[in-house]
Amino acid sequence: MKKIIIRTAVLMLLLGISYGVAAKPAQASKTTRSSRVKVTLKKGVLTISGKGAMPADLKVKNKRKVKKIIIKKGVTTISDFAFHNYKNLKSVTIPSTVKKIGWESFYGTAVKSVKVPSTVTSIGQCAFWNCRKLKKITLPGDFSLRTKSGDDAEYELAGSVDTVVYNTKLKLANTAVMTTNNFVVDKNDPSYKSIHGVIYSKDGKSIVRVPFARKKVVLEEGCEEFCLQSVLYCNMDWESDVTGCCAVETIVIPASVKKVEAKKYFSTASSPLETKPMVEIKAKQFDGASLSALVYDLGITAKEVMRQLPEQITLHNNMYISWDGVLLEANGNNAEVKVPQGVKKIGNGTFEDKEEVTKVTLPEGVTEIGEYAFASYDPERKALQINLPSTLVKVGDRAFYGCNIKKLEIPASLRSFGKYAFAGNDFTEVVLPDGLETIPEGLFQNCAYLKNMVIPASVKTIEAVAFGGLDGESRSRKFMIQGTSKKIADDAFSCPTDTLTYTGGTKEMKSRLDVWYFASKKGKKAKVKIRWNKVTGADGYQVTLSGDAKFRKNKTPLSLKKGKQTATLNISWKNKKAKAVYGRIRPYKIVKGKKIYGRWSRTKLEFY
Repeated sequence: MKKIIIRTAVLMLLLGISYGVAAKPAQASKTTRSSRVKVTLKKGVLTISGKGAMPADLKVKNKRKVKKIIIKKGVTTISDFAFHNYKNLKSVTIPSTVKKIGWESFYGTAVKSVKVPSTVTSIGQCAFWNCRKLKKITLPGDFSLRTKSGDDAEYELAGSVDTVVYNTKLKLANTAVMTTNNFVVDKNDPSYKSIHGVIYSKDGKSIVRVPFARKKVVLEEGCEEFCLQSVLYCNMDWESDVTGCCAVETIVIPASVKKVEAKKYFSTASSPLETKPMVEIKAKQFDGASLSALVYDLGITAKEVMRQLPEQITLHNNMYISWDGVLLEANGNNAEVKVPQGVKKIGNGTFEDKEEVTKVTLPEGVTEIGEYAFASYDPERKALQINLPSTLVKVGDRAFYGCNIKKLEIPASLRSFGKYAFAGNDFTEVVLPDGLETIPEGLFQNCAYLKNMVIPASVKTIEAVAFGGLDGESRSRKFMIQGTSKKIADDAFSCPTDTLTYTGGTKEMKSRLDVWYFASKKGKKAKVKIRWNKVTGADGYQVTLSGDAKFRKNKTPLSLKKGKQTATLNISWKNKKAKAVYGRIRPYKIVKGKKIYGRWSRTKLEFY
């Protein structure tokens, strides 16, 4: 009887090795300890069952035998690299209990179709990458793409897939995570619908997204708005290099289209098409803004647009002008350009990178200068001379970026400034018009030669780096702030040699804290040299350093004396692995023996 028992045990062991198992988590994480997930392999079918998270290290013997995976209800996650290079895997079933899918989890498999349930909220990068047979994938419309850190980050989910089906409300950013031929939007999506594999607005009047792999797109008859982001949207890596974009070569615009819109439906990134498409225009008439969008944003020459729409564009001294007064394109090599009467707007990018142009005369009647209109990226370009007419109301983003303008009079009519509109110029003095309420981000960034500037009391908001971007070697500049400092960005005046004067009293005073370098960092201690802006009338400055962004703990209060603008500090905190400390500064004035404080300015001091 004893011998029979031994033989039976050996037989059972052999059967286990041949058909069975294999889930051996390596050093189990907390998640693995709490999970009760079992893995069995039988006749090519790998079954994962139980409750909780899948083990972080899923070891399966003979993974080449796995042709099908069934994940049972109760399993909540698919771990990173779970089925990486299971080359014979052709089918997978994912239950509604799964909330997260790890990165590269199905990398290199032979699956042809995958249905990711609507319950999944997070999917790791490259989860379905290198799945060369994958033709169709069903995804939630709104999920977050989980990426690795630093230069290991990838913002793609899969390579080339014929059809992507969304089973919930769509987040537009998710259309850029893979190359496909067809989009199918959920029928209950409140904002979008798909027609012939292309995404349109719910009412069908605006085209929203063309799949990356489409070579030709014919806008549906009845569509009224050609939104260029439908073909200009793209995917970028951590260095802002384009990793995915539309390959469209032919675009047909039907007669129903009334407008071309450049920015509508912008998601996370946009880039010019690598190859200029052939555009067939059947529409009857476009306004100047639409024509400008075709020329500048889509990259179609004004000459070509004029060939198709001869009654809408005229040519005057190498300048193409729309019927309603938008200057679309300026050609020729003249150093001096005189814009003709009747022009109301200088279109986007009209003179961009035209360093040969050194003088431009604008007529009265011009009300708007578009984005990048005169922008230059050549630091050695000759200074641009230009007049701003008294009729000018709006200047777009980076309109005069890098033009090395030395003198400029801003008319009282100008109320709307774009971001970085005058950045990188050599102004010595600029008079801002009374009534101006906002100085936008980077408006005068890298303008090193400004001497004295008065910021009128009408200004309520000064945005980030409006006067910033300079190091300590720049010339000393003086700013008089006549209004409130309540909505002045902490880094609005980020040049440490700037002197700030506040006419509104002590409580309006605000400085700017900056860091030069960390001389040393060992464990919980570091030595740092800080600097700050001088505030006229301040008797000193109070500084607080903390390991907490909200300054709730590990606080180190310091007092800095009048007249100084730099200090070397020894700091310590509880967390030796900290990568940054947070600093804040406020000026004060002593009135009758009592300190009256200004506003706090905050900054993040990173370790190097």
